[in-house]
Amino acid sequence: MRDWLRGEDPRAATLRDVDYHLTTLFPHVRPRGFLELRVIDAQAGSDWEAVAAMTATLVDDERVADLAADACAPLASLPNPVSAAARDGLADPVIAAAALSCAEAALGALDRLGADGETMTRTEGFVERYTARGRCPADDWVELWRRTGSYFDPPEGGLLS
Repeated sequence: MRDWLRGEDPRAATLRDVDYHLTTLFPHVRPRGFLELRVIDAQAGSDWEAVAAMTATLVDDERVADLAADACAPLASLPNPVSAAARDGLADPVIAAAALSCAEAALGALDRLGADGETMTRTEGFVERYTARGRCPADDWVELWRRTGSYFDPPEGGLLS
């Protein structure tokens, strides 16, 4: 946002842009007597299903949780893993490797846990589209914004159509 306000992007930021940006500033995971994950309901289309399936599997299945803990152990080598995740996301190779291992562990358990074929297909597609490529859904919005200078009106047929 700082770079945008300084004029280093495709168009000048407007008050509407700043107002919208301020609505996005809240933690994505909050412990509140339960675990609130704000990112699931922010997914485009039916991607929330894939994210919910993987999250539930990572949290609820002991084998998958153990695999995820092992996959995330290298994150301790980062000076500040939370800041690195917020700043770099899957562009950071340590974070990307951990994310892919977690996604693959969750995918491997979905069938065993009784996920239906549609959920399996959607989850596999999500992992292939994003995690396996070191990308996240926000990358689609950034690309749209770089192409059009707007993120308010995605083109019909999807973000990258």
